[in-house]
Amino acid sequence: MRPSIDPRSAKLNVMALKRYGFACLVGALITALVLHLPVTSADYAGWVQAFGSIGAILYAVSIASNQRRDADRRDIMLRSSRLAAVRGMTEHAVGVVEGAAVALLDRNLAEHYVANHDAAIFDEAFRMLQQIPMLDLGTVGAVEGVTLIKNGVNAMKLNLATLHGNPMPIHQDHAEVARRAGQIQLQMELGRQKVAAEIIRLLNEFAPISEAD
Repeated sequence: MRPSIDPRSAKLNVMALKRYGFACLVGALITALVLHLPVTSADYAGWVQAFGSIGAILYAVSIASNQRRDADRRDIMLRSSRLAAVRGMTEHAVGVVEGAAVALLDRNLAEHYVANHDAAIFDEAFRMLQQIPMLDLGTVGAVEGVTLIKNGVNAMKLNLATLHGNPMPIHQDHAEVARRAGQIQLQMELGRQKVAAEIIRLLNEFAPISEAD
């Protein structure tokens, strides 16, 4: 199994290699200048031209590097903003399911909640999650997290509909009702953690870019 590479460490290593390469280039130029000191005006002109050409190359590389860094920053900020919006929708869905799970886990609350719950709340939460453009999330972890939460909302909705049509299991086998509610609750929490982890990962990617400025 190949070890995972931390994006923050990778980018810091690339910056260190660039600095090392620049230092080597400057050292080589100084060494060449010392070993071949200019004597004639033609020699001086040659060295001035050489340093000017190198300076122009370094300037062009610097401009390209800054443009690439700015593009990376914009991309990461866009993705993190998109995930932050997704996090708001998923947190709403998690809260809806959490309330149902807490009620179902309590034998004294379960029957009353099932009889009086508003199914439209679950429909609305699921509809909001359906509007999330999964292909634009950008990471497997975020897609997995949203999918888990979406499936959890649907599972709780169907579970409540079943119990509403036949509430006998609440009295006869509440342990099974509680077990099912607990499973859905754990699924929602796993989805929440996956989405949160992707936001943290993006922020960690952004940090090395900011440090390079």
